[in-house]
Parts: sequence; C-alpha cells; structure tokens
Amino acid sequence: MTKTYTQTKVTKDTQAPSYTWEEINRHTSSSSCWIVINGEVYDVTNFLSSHPGGDSIVLDYAGKEDCANAFFHDVHEHSESAVSLLNDYFIGFVEGHKGAGKTETKKELVDFKKAVLPQILKMGPEYQDWVHTTATMRMRIFEWDFFEKLSFHPWWYIFLMWIPTISYMVYLSLDLGNSPQFTLCLFLLGMFAWTLIEYLIHRFIFHMPSSTPVGNFFHFFLHGAHHLTPMDSSRLTFPPTFAPPVGLLLYTLVSIVFPKFLSMGLFAGGAFMYMLYDWMHFLFHHGDLGSQGYLGWMKRRHMSHHFKNGFRNFGVTSPLWDIVFGTNGPEWFVTDVDPLASK
Repeated sequence: MTKTYTQTKVTKDTQAPSYTWEEINRHTSSSSCWIVINGEVYDVTNFLSSHPGGDSIVLDYAGKEDCANAFFHDVHEHSESAVSLLNDYFIGFVEGHKGAGKTETKKELVDFKKAVLPQILKMGPEYQDWVHTTATMRMRIFEWDFFEKLSFHPWWYIFLMWIPTISYMVYLSLDLGNSPQFTLCLFLLGMFAWTLIEYLIHRFIFHMPSSTPVGNFFHFFLHGAHHLTPMDSSRLTFPPTFAPPVGLLLYTLVSIVFPKFLSMGLFAGGAFMYMLYDWMHFLFHHGDLGSQGYLGWMKRRHMSHHFKNGFRNFGVTSPLWDIVFGTNGPEWFVTDVDPLASK
C-alpha cells in the first residue's frame, strides 16, 4: 500500500486569514514567534534553531513592525532560496494589507503528495534549480513502502556503529606492535586526511552538475535530497543501510595503499573524524548552537552554503580547505553564479 505525506500549510494562492497587530504582538517568544514581511505574516517558531545567525536576531523583530527592510537590506540580503524557504512558514496577512485575499498561480515541478523519485526521473536541466529550492515538508521518495522505510534512520546510530569500529581499529594497531604514541600520530593524521576527503567529496561529487535523468538520480541520492529538505532530521546522516559496505570499501582502499601497521591507525582516525562530521552536520541543522564559538561559526558557514551560495563553504568540520582552494565565503556572500567556473 502506498502512503503519501501531507502537511497543513497556508498558501498565498488561497483565501489566507488576516491578523490584527494586536494579535501579532502576542507572538514574540521562542515558543511562538511571528514576523511580518511586506504585510505577510510568518510563523517561524520551528525555524529559530536553524537560523544561521541564531534565534536572537529573529526574536528582535518578532511581533513588531514590518521587518522587510531588515530581511532584504539592513541585516543582510537573503537569497532566493531563503525567500522560498520562508514561504513555507506563511500563515496569512496583516489585517488591511492590500495583498490579503489575492491569489497567485505558481506551477510546481514536483507534486510532494506523491513519490518524488519517479518525477525526478522525468526531469532534465530544470532539476538543478528545483533541488536547490529548499522545502520544509517531509517528502516521500519511493513508491514502495519497503524502500521508503529504509530511507529513514535516527541520527545517533552513527555512534553505535563507529565507536566500536574505531576502538577495534585502535586495538589492532596496538596489537601489531605500534606504540600508543605512534598510534596516536596515525590517528591524528587520519583525522586530518578526512578533512580533505570531506571537502573533495562535497565539492566535486555531491555538487556535480547533472541534467539527465540518470545524473539527476545519482545526484539526488548523494546530496540533492538533503539540499531540498535540510530540515528532515531522519534523513540527515549517511543511511545505515549503505554505511557498512561503504566503510568496508574505504577500509579496503586504505589497506591497499598503506601497509597494515599504518592502515589501522589511519582508518581509525579517519572514521572518528567522519563520525564527528556526521554529528556536527546534524547539530548545524537541528542543534541550538546559537551563533558564537567555533560550532556557531561553522554552522553559519554551512547555512550560508545551503541558503546563499552553494559554491562556497564546502567544509563541514573545518574551513581549512575552503581557504586553501579559494572557496571560503563569508556568511553574507550571495550569488547564483559559480564564481569559480571561469578559473
């Protein structure tokens, strides 16, 4: 039996409700946060923890005057992707606003009430623009329930899988006669190596261009689904269905390149950094990190990558290789054109 996912949502192409300023002024806290932009009311309560700059700057405008100038100019210019995401939180108009009651027609490329994979297989070049237009609803990927269930997983499984694996690799390194100090050096070297691997995979594989049904299929499963629905916590970490075979493949490659007395410690360090990568990535999207400290800064960089410029800030655990290869971008950098394409 095929299931569909639906979401209660007010759209601008319906007779949306109107709210008085007196009612809007009552929603000024983290438990209920409404903002007004150009006479349109948005309930952004569920987005506060995901806001790149933290929740305080949003709460400053909650339930108060129209904050269109702040949204588009004063604070910084938000991208088209951010505007598209904001539309998912629309709940109505300010009473008396001239837009109240208006309707607008927008053609959607994909019907989220149906499985999206069959629809993606019919798309061509338009896929890339669509997949980078952020949505907040939970989408159904597969028509078959069995495969659909396999696509969901708890984020914390990474610790259950990788901590025993990492511990065993360290044990094997010591058992081969390596000293604790030498094993530690190998471990740290593996951690460092992962930061480069992470950068290269994210930049050149996860963001590979695609315009054919086959290319779109692979891109969607590698990374496109995450860019489309970054708020879906049940599909954020690497699926446990594929993690063991991929981990075994990487271990085999490391074992081929390096002798055994080196490969154990190196793989342990790389696996530890990968586990840290998955954990940090989850926190960036679903943790209440604020905007301060290293994690807060890296979160702002990653949110900028999602909502402002997908050609910058590829590093998740470290900004090092973005700096080295010239893809480091500040949070306010906005462009829809790859600035590196001509280099």
